[in-house]
Amino acid sequence: MKKFKRVLALICSGVMLFSLAACGGGEQYDKEVIDDSTDTLSGTVNIRLLETGYGTAWLDGVAAAFNRKYPDVKIKINGSVERLQVFGEITGKSDKYDIIMFEYALNDYIDCLEPIDDVYSYTNKGESKTVADKLIPLYLDYLNVKGHYYQIPSFVGAYGFVYNSDYIYDNEIPVTTDELLNTCKNLKSSIKPIIFSGETGTGYWDFIYCTWFAQYEGREVYNAALHGKSKNESGEYVFNPATSYLEGGLKAMQVCEDLLWYDNGYIHPNSTGYQFKFAQREFLKGQAAIMYNGSWLMNEMQVLFPDGTDSDFKMMKVPVISAIREKCPTIADDRELAALIRAIDNGETALSGNGYDVSAEDFATVNDARSFYYAGAEAATAVVPVNAKNKNLAKRFLSFMYSEDGIMAHAEAKTGNVLPVKGSEFKRALTTDDSFLKSSYDILFNTEVFFNNPIIAVSPYCTDARTSMIEKQFGSQALADRVRAIDSFNAKKNLWTRNDNDKFWTELKSKGFITERP
Repeated sequence: MKKFKRVLALICSGVMLFSLAACGGGEQYDKEVIDDSTDTLSGTVNIRLLETGYGTAWLDGVAAAFNRKYPDVKIKINGSVERLQVFGEITGKSDKYDIIMFEYALNDYIDCLEPIDDVYSYTNKGESKTVADKLIPLYLDYLNVKGHYYQIPSFVGAYGFVYNSDYIYDNEIPVTTDELLNTCKNLKSSIKPIIFSGETGTGYWDFIYCTWFAQYEGREVYNAALHGKSKNESGEYVFNPATSYLEGGLKAMQVCEDLLWYDNGYIHPNSTGYQFKFAQREFLKGQAAIMYNGSWLMNEMQVLFPDGTDSDFKMMKVPVISAIREKCPTIADDRELAALIRAIDNGETALSGNGYDVSAEDFATVNDARSFYYAGAEAATAVVPVNAKNKNLAKRFLSFMYSEDGIMAHAEAKTGNVLPVKGSEFKRALTTDDSFLKSSYDILFNTEVFFNNPIIAVSPYCTDARTSMIEKQFGSQALADRVRAIDSFNAKKNLWTRNDNDKFWTELKSKGFITERP
């Protein structure tokens, strides 16, 4: 039976028709009129949207809901798949658009952007919470630049391991990296376990690497290390060159090596040569069992699979790095770690149970490692260009997007993304029989958002410079092109510590964390 036919209905829906009717050139304007006393708006809002895997339906839904409330406002959505073009429109200070929705951290380009503090402080009519009150706090820190806001999230999705349920059953989903390795060993006689893309600029395994790195070290330690800080004996965070070679980086790279090393036979042999969409196509055709991907996968691939896929696909939580046992003295082995994780997944809080008996400290360590996912499109934000013609109307649109009606309309598109808000009422709009979407939403709402800070002084990566990609460092067919995890880790350590840690202090200074070397 064919799976995944849900998506075509979206194309034919009235929501999608709105987008087609709304497309325009971005140069037509009616003067904005805003009367807060009567909550009356009129004018034109020209929106530039970088179209990515999530498509346009989520924005069409918000725009349609906005027009139901404010019918005298014309919303013109101008889509583009050209990332560099849209970036140039931002940095070139174009006046063609009132809102630009992009996917790149723009903290270094705030002179091109209008401050939108008033969007964050706005309370939509009939509501009691400001927009800022609704946002997940992580974003409030992430997008705050020198005390002001210039960007607001347009959506968030999830990265995770997508798997073919013909090969991995729900009761066999691996919850530790050792279990994931065993799954690959068992699968490789019947199908290549893993597929990926080696296309330049892809690098999806960077995100799983950072996830395992943060699991091992803990998010607080990991995030502090990106700014070159660690705790001293007094419990205070201080600058420390050792943050450039934390053990978690090596442990995470070793897991990637074990899974991707070409000679181990776990990867599709052509992966490093595949362009990304081709790799996705081969995966959905059943050529591999697992692909690290995002919650946009099925939405992005609907055109290539108009009749659905032959297999059912789901997304699993990222397994916990098995090396975390080194931080947990009361966890004897991987079997006990896995038992604890499954208990945590079932909502249990007891320190002992079926197959495990651990300390409170070790329970907390593992619970934290299991509780977060790396956000897909963490830099997907909306901005008001500094030269926009209808800035106030643009801000009202962005404020409405975070109204209860706007949040609901965004979710109802069911494209695998949502707004990163704390409330849960809109989750009822996400009820679906689509197994991929359901598993993606389970991750989105039962775990916490995690991603790298946009300002990094100390790179977390120890990828070999010759390949610049984790996938190619371990997955290249030619042995001469591969580099072991320990060798690239040591090379990074040597680079950052030579000449009395010169690179460490230079990077801190260049990013503005210090003005001169201590």
